[in-house]
Amino acid sequence: MRIFLKNSIILLIISLLNVVLWAQNTVILKIKPYYKEYCFDHSIQISSYHQLFLEKNISLKRLFPNAKAPVKNDELFSTKMVDISTIYEFSCTTEQEAQFFVQKLSKLPETEYCHIKHYPELLYSPNDPAIGAQYYLNNIKAYQAWDIFKGDSSIVIGIVDTGIELAHDDLWENLAYNAADPIDGNDNDGDGYVDNFHGWDLGNNDNSPEWSENTMGADAHGVFVTGMAAPKTNNATGIAGTAFKSKFLPIKINDSTGILTKAYEGIVYAADHGCKVINCSWGSPVPDDFGRDIVRYATYNRNCLVVAAAGNNGNTTNDVYYPAGYDEVMCVAATNQWDLKWVKSCYGPHVSVCAPGENVYSTYAHNSYTVGWGTSYASPLATSVAALCWGYRGKNLLPLQIRAIIEQTADNIDTLSDNIPFASQLGKGRINAYKALTDTIFKAVRFINYHFATHNDTTYLIGSFFNLFHETQHLYAKLSCSNPDIQILNDSLYIGHIDSLGQFTNDSNPFKITYRSGANYDMVASFFIELTDDGYTDKQYLKSTINPSFTDINNDPLTLSVCSNGRIGYNNTYPSQGSGILYRSTTSLISEMGLFVLQKNKASWCFKGKNDFKTMLRAEKNENSSFIEAHSLFNDSLNPFPLGIKVYHSAKLFKTFPNQDFIWLTYTLQNNNEQSLDSLYVGLFSDVDLLNPFRNSSRFDSLLSLLYIFPSGMNNIHAGIMLPDTFQKHFYAIDNDGTNGSLMVSDGINLNELIQSTQQQRYDAGGIYGNDLSYLVSYGPINIEANDTIQLTFILPFGRNEYELLTNASSAKEIFDSAIYVPSLSHSPSFSLYPNPTYDQLLINLDEKYYTPNTYLTIYNSLGQRLIYQPLNCNQIHINVTNFEQGIYFIQIQNEHFILNRSFLKQ
Repeated sequence: MRIFLKNSIILLIISLLNVVLWAQNTVILKIKPYYKEYCFDHSIQISSYHQLFLEKNISLKRLFPNAKAPVKNDELFSTKMVDISTIYEFSCTTEQEAQFFVQKLSKLPETEYCHIKHYPELLYSPNDPAIGAQYYLNNIKAYQAWDIFKGDSSIVIGIVDTGIELAHDDLWENLAYNAADPIDGNDNDGDGYVDNFHGWDLGNNDNSPEWSENTMGADAHGVFVTGMAAPKTNNATGIAGTAFKSKFLPIKINDSTGILTKAYEGIVYAADHGCKVINCSWGSPVPDDFGRDIVRYATYNRNCLVVAAAGNNGNTTNDVYYPAGYDEVMCVAATNQWDLKWVKSCYGPHVSVCAPGENVYSTYAHNSYTVGWGTSYASPLATSVAALCWGYRGKNLLPLQIRAIIEQTADNIDTLSDNIPFASQLGKGRINAYKALTDTIFKAVRFINYHFATHNDTTYLIGSFFNLFHETQHLYAKLSCSNPDIQILNDSLYIGHIDSLGQFTNDSNPFKITYRSGANYDMVASFFIELTDDGYTDKQYLKSTINPSFTDINNDPLTLSVCSNGRIGYNNTYPSQGSGILYRSTTSLISEMGLFVLQKNKASWCFKGKNDFKTMLRAEKNENSSFIEAHSLFNDSLNPFPLGIKVYHSAKLFKTFPNQDFIWLTYTLQNNNEQSLDSLYVGLFSDVDLLNPFRNSSRFDSLLSLLYIFPSGMNNIHAGIMLPDTFQKHFYAIDNDGTNGSLMVSDGINLNELIQSTQQQRYDAGGIYGNDLSYLVSYGPINIEANDTIQLTFILPFGRNEYELLTNASSAKEIFDSAIYVPSLSHSPSFSLYPNPTYDQLLINLDEKYYTPNTYLTIYNSLGQRLIYQPLNCNQIHINVTNFEQGIYFIQIQNEHFILNRSFLKQ
C-alpha cells in the first residue's frame, strides 16, 4: 500500500477566486416540449430555427436522444417532471457568434431557454502533510449503523466525477458492472453506449471511466471521492465505506484538458442507468435552467436523490454553488473531527446537512491512499449514508423522503462555540448514520411547486405543502424575512390536517409580500417558512427577486416591457427579463434596445454589454380611457465617467383605433451639472428581428423622418422608428456583420462607432436579399443649460405590411403635430423655469416681447391630466407646487402666435 500527498494548486486558485469557466463557444438550447414533433437528433424543423442554423452552418446535437417524455400520471410530482428530450447543444466559431445565437434564440416563442454552457469546478483543496485516518466513521456513527444493517448491493451510487482506478484493490469489487453489455464491440443492451460494462467516459465519449495522468491538472479526484462513498468493506484491505454493500457506477465527466464538460449529462447517465443516489463533488456559482432541468429529471422522473458539495469559498453566505443550491438537491457542507465547520466550507440557509470533510482519508491513484480537504469529500460521505438508509428503510421511498430522514436525524452542532457564528447556516447538523436507520420519522413537510407572482407593489407566494410522512393534525406555516426592506403583509397560514403523501395548496390564501419605500430594485430576498405541528418544527429556505424595476404595458396589438435602466423591452438581456416588443404575435421584434447619450468623446449607454444607467424610480404603470403609460427615472451614475444627467422616461400606448399600432417614447433629460452640456447627441439603438433575422432590409421615408425595417422579399410585419422633433436627426441602418461598408456591431459597440453614427446618414441596409440588421438613430447636437431640461420624442410605428406601417406612422405624426409645435431654434420664443427641479416654488419667465394678453398657462401631469389652466397677467408668474407629487410635469404656454412646451421635475 502506498500513501500519496497530492498538490492541486490550479484548482485551489480557481476555487478561491470563484471563477466561472464558460464554454464560450458552446450553446445550450431547449425547445418547449409542445413542439417536440419538430425536434430531431440533428435538426429542428421549425422555419425560424432552421433558417438561423442554415445561415451560420451550425451543426445541432440533441443531448439526450433516448430520453422519453415523462408519463405524468403521478399526482404528486406531475408538474415537476421534466422532458429533456428537446435539449440541444451546438458549437459556434466565436464567442460573439455564440452570444448572438443566445440573444436571437431566447426571443423565439418555441424556445424554453437558451444560454452559453458553463463548466463547474471540483470542490476540494490541496493536501496537508499530516496523514489522517477514518475518524469520520466514528463521527457519523457508522459502526453502530452496521450493527443494524450493512447495505444493499442493489442500491447503486452514481459517482459523477473525473474517473476512477478500475484496478484499485479497494474499489474494483464494488463497481456496479453492466453484465448486459460485456466488452465485445456491440451495444448489447441497446442503450446507445457500446461496451459500457464498467461505466462510461462522457468527457471523451468512450467506455473507459479510468482517470488519466495525461489529463491536464489530473489528480485522481474521482478516485478519492469514490473511496469516500463506496469502497469495498470487510475485505481486509485499506478502508471501509459507510454504505457497506452498496455498489457504485463511475461516470467520467472531464475531457483531456481536465474541464468538466459533461457534468450535468453525467447526472442523466447515472439516473438512466439505475443509480439511486448520485454524488456531485463539483459546482459552479452560476445557476441556469439546464442544470435545474437535469436535477428535476433525476429527482422526479427517475426517483433519484442528487447530493452535492456546498463549495469551498467559506468566507460568506453569498457563496452558493450549483447543483447544491437547487431545491431538490441535498447540499452538504464540511466539518472536521471535532464537528466544527471546516474553515473553507461554504455555509448558508441552503445547506441541508454537514459531514466530515477536513483531513479525511480515502483511496487514491496507483492503488494508494491519501488525505484530502473539501466539501468534495463531505458530499460522498453523505451520499453513502443516504444509500445505506434507502436500502434499510425501503426502496419505495421517494428521494425527498430519504433526504428528510438524513436531515432530521442529523446531530445539531450549532451550539458548539466555534459554530455559533454559523448557527442555522450548517443545515440540520452533522449526519448520523445510526439515527438515520433507527429513529422514527413522524412528520416532515416540504413547500413545493411554489412561485412568486407580482402585481403592482405586492408579491404573492403560492405553492403546495407536501406531507412526506405521517399525517399532520394542526400544521401551521409562518413566513419570515430578515431583510429590513421587506414587509410581509400576510405571514401566517393555518393548514391543519394533511394526509400522508397528501398536499395542501395555499392559492386561496397566499402569503403577501411588499417592500418599504426606498428599497433596492430587483433585489434578491431570502425567506423562511417555519412549519409547526404537534411535536414537529421545521424551517425551509426560499428566495426570490422582489421589487422589479420594470413593468409591461399592452393595448392588444402591442406589448412592451418598460424599464428604468435605459433599456427598452428587456430589463436584462442575459438572463432575459421582459417581454421585448410584441406586435400581433408572441415573438419579440427586438433582441435588444436602449438609450445612448453622447457628448464629444464621452457617452453613456445601456446595450451591447454596457450598463451606465442606474434606476432612481422604477417603471410605474398608469392608464386612462385614452392610453396606457409607464414612466421611470434614472441617471448615468453607473458610468465611471458620467455626463451628469437625469432622465425621465415615458412609454405610451394609445387604446383606440387608429392609434393602437405605435409606441410613443419620450425622454426628458435634465442637466445636473453646474455648467451647460453642449453638443449632445441623444438616441436609441435597436437590434430588430423580423421573421428570419438574417433576411431583413431597411428603407427611409424622408417626409415622415421614418427609418423602417422589413423582411426582405415579403409583405409582412414592418417595424420603424420616427424622430418627429425639430432638432437635427441622424439615421444609421446597420448590417450587423459589417458588410457593405456598415459599422460592425456583432462584436459589440464602442464610442467611436456611436460617434460615427451621428456623423453620417445610412438609410439602406440588408440589400436585396436581406441581412441581420440594427439601427442607431439620434437627435443632435443639442445644448442643455445647467440644471435645465429638454424633452425628446421617439415613435415606433408597426404594421402588417408597408402600407399599414406608413399609415400608422402618419397617424402618429398627426398627433404629434397637433399637440406640440416647436419653432425653429434660431428664432424661437422661449421661457425659463427656476428652480428646476423644485420642491415648492416655480418661477416661470416668458420673454417679454412674446407676451400678449391672450397668453395662457397650462400644467399637465405625466398622465396628461390638466392640473392648472389660467391666463398670464404678465410675462412672469410664481406657481406653488408644494402639493404636487414627485415626478415630471409639463408646462404649456400658448397664445395666438405660438405654443411652447417645457417640463420640470418636482422633488
